[in-house]
Amino acid sequence: MDSEVPDAGPRRSRLPTAPAEALEDESYDAEIRAETDEALAQTGKDVGTPIIHFEPPSGVAFSGPVISRLPREDQSLELWNHVIGLARFPGFAEIKRSMRELPQLRALGVSEDEVGIQQDWHGGSRRQKEYARSVCGVAARRRRIAGKYPAG
Repeated sequence: MDSEVPDAGPRRSRLPTAPAEALEDESYDAEIRAETDEALAQTGKDVGTPIIHFEPPSGVAFSGPVISRLPREDQSLELWNHVIGLARFPGFAEIKRSMRELPQLRALGVSEDEVGIQQDWHGGSRRQKEYARSVCGVAARRRRIAGKYPAG
């Protein structure tokens, strides 16, 4: 690998290095593109990941579910049954809200008995500040192009 960063994590944690090494292996690219195209053909291109295809080949596919906490064993079956119920409803299209906390993963420093760190939502969106910066940046570039303000 060109960089020591992706390789350092698996070696330090005694995880297998093959998945990290596969990141640079272009022999997987065509298969990954084909599988991605197939998944997006089932859902439409305006979805995220994960994509789940229920009862293929004729069943529906959609993005999700995305959860931030590990359910208890009894909760996991109930949650999955609800996901299946939504998938089987002919008119189901989407259910979504933005994540409110970091995922409950040990890799992020959150143990199974903790709730992930609550995120700052800036009035409902993590993207609001970044969006405002990008809009201001576009407006500043347009003013420079128009000659109203010289570049700094």
